[in-house]
Amino acid sequence: YNSANNKFKDHKYNAERDLAKDVDRAFKAESSDRSDISQMIKIAERAQGSNNDRKRLVTKLVVADMNRRGEFIYTDDGRYWYLHSNAGRPVQLGKQSDQLDSMLDMSYGLNASDGFQPFVCNHLINHTITKGRHAVSAVLSSFDGDTLFLHSGRQDIYRITKDGVTRHPDGQYGVLFPWRPQAEEIISLDEPISDDWSTWLFDGWFDNLLDFTPKQAKILIRVWVLFILFRDAAVSRPILALLGQQGSGKSTLFHILYTLFYGRRKSLNAISNPEDFDFLTSSDPLVVFDNVDSWTGWLPDRLALAASASDLVKRKLYTDSDVVTLKRQAILGITAHEPKFGRPDVVDRLLILNLQRREGFLPESI
Repeated sequence: YNSANNKFKDHKYNAERDLAKDVDRAFKAESSDRSDISQMIKIAERAQGSNNDRKRLVTKLVVADMNRRGEFIYTDDGRYWYLHSNAGRPVQLGKQSDQLDSMLDMSYGLNASDGFQPFVCNHLINHTITKGRHAVSAVLSSFDGDTLFLHSGRQDIYRITKDGVTRHPDGQYGVLFPWRPQAEEIISLDEPISDDWSTWLFDGWFDNLLDFTPKQAKILIRVWVLFILFRDAAVSRPILALLGQQGSGKSTLFHILYTLFYGRRKSLNAISNPEDFDFLTSSDPLVVFDNVDSWTGWLPDRLALAASASDLVKRKLYTDSDVVTLKRQAILGITAHEPKFGRPDVVDRLLILNLQRREGFLPESI
């Protein structure tokens, strides 16, 4: 009902009924088209000619149908996508893409057990390379200097300028946001947001701070949250470090921020190894490492890289010379009792809040 494509929303009478009828018609048409294309592919699989001729015929039918329903996109990080116009969910194209396998199976009756599906997958990638539209890949938000694009986590994109907020389909303005399946779709800018959101969000916090007043801490957190949204424009990225005794509320405070950006399902992260660190900081907008107290030799170097704009170059799977360039994009948060990751250039980028143990406790669910 709230989609920008709802042409009945402004109707004075029967808006919901007309929308329901339109959705029902679209569903029936989609089901009929899917049945027709599946039948055509079954006929093509049994057509006369060589096996390669049949593969090319099936591929031609699939590409033509996919072009009719959506578009092919390649992004600046070396990945290839298919964006369905109705679903709005970008499907990554590749040899190990579960989403692509599912789409080919459900829509066209192609699966990995037959000889057609791998041929079709390779051709879809080549088709995207040669004829696809270019877009910038982003997670959560993207800032081009004048406009902030904010992703709801699913199909909607909010375009925020000094003149107002408008809602658009994903990929429309040359920025493509992959869906975040682990996150809840909680972002909605249809209702006015209070200018004093940080006071509401952190009400009752920071009364156990050392060296800071609660007002100062709320201002600092507010600016740090803006860094997360506008991190594309940041050359140096501050790391928020909550230090203090057990029971001082460090992890709970970061749980609140995780809920703000990801919903209620995502847990704080733990230090494991350099590869996991690189993956998290290049795929998520906000990464919080909880209880970083043990000395880890590689951690100071990684923190220094993540606190500034840096790239992570990896060899693309199943290739000899192709590379994928991932950007360390995450704004970091850290909690510790007795931190041992200090290094001058890392410490310079830390926003440190020291907290003392609370005298009274409330359950996190409250």
